[in-house]
Amino acid sequence: MAEKATGQEIKQFLRGFHKDLNEHSNEYSKENPKTDPEKKAADLKSGQDEEECRNQRMQQQRRQIRKEMKQQRAELTGAERKAKDRALTENLLAVLDFPDHFMENSDLVVYAYASFGTEADTFLLLETLWKRKILTALPRVEGNEMKFYFVSGREELTEGYMGILEPSKQCLPAQSPRAVVITPGLAFTKTGERLGYGGGFYDRFFEAEPLHRKVAIAYGFQVLRDLPSQPWDVRVDQLVTDEEIITISDVHR
Repeated sequence: MAEKATGQEIKQFLRGFHKDLNEHSNEYSKENPKTDPEKKAADLKSGQDEEECRNQRMQQQRRQIRKEMKQQRAELTGAERKAKDRALTENLLAVLDFPDHFMENSDLVVYAYASFGTEADTFLLLETLWKRKILTALPRVEGNEMKFYFVSGREELTEGYMGILEPSKQCLPAQSPRAVVITPGLAFTKTGERLGYGGGFYDRFFEAEPLHRKVAIAYGFQVLRDLPSQPWDVRVDQLVTDEEIITISDVHR
C-alpha cells in the first residue's frame, strides 16, 4: 500500500509543478509572441511623437534660415546691392541666351516676377525684356494659386498680394507650359534645393506645370551647403547668382 504524502511534500510538489508550468509558458511566449494592444498603441504614439518632433525641428530650422537670409540681404549697402544686381543680371541674360531673331520667334516667352523689398532686383531684366519686345509674363496670386499674365511695361503692374506688384486686370493670361520661369527664393543649394517664403505658390505651380525650365536667382550668400527640405519642395534646373551660374545635373535630382 502506498504511503500517504505529507502536507510538506504536497506543497513542494505544487511549487515544482508551478515552476515548470511558468518556464514552459515563458518559452511558449517567446516562440509565439502575442501583440499587446496597449503596447502597440503606445509604440504608435511614440513614433508619431518622434515624427512630430522632427517636423517641428525642421520647421524651426527653415524659419531660422529665412530670417538669416532676409537679414543678410537687408544689411547690403546701396552700392553693394547695385553691383550685385548688375552682375546677377548679366549672368542671367547669358543663361537665357536670347536669339538675335527674337522678334520672329513667337515661342520665346519668359515668366518672371517683380522683385520686392530686399530681393535681388528683377527690373533690370524686365526692362531688357520689354525693350527687346520679348513676351514676358508675371504672376498674379489668385486665392491659393498663382497664374501668369503677359505684361509689356511697368505701367501695367499694380500692387497686389503682400504689396508685390502684379499684372493688372487688363493683362491677358499666358499659356506657355514650356516657358523659362525666373524663380525667387530665400536659400538654395548647388543640387537645386530651394527654400521659398513659405506660401508654397511656386511649388504648387510647378506641380501643375512641370515642363517649365526653372531658373532661380539669388545673391551668392544665399547658396548654402544643404537645406532642410520637404518632399513637396520642387528643385530648380539652374541657379544664377552675382558670382556664378550653376546648372543642376540630373544626378542630383
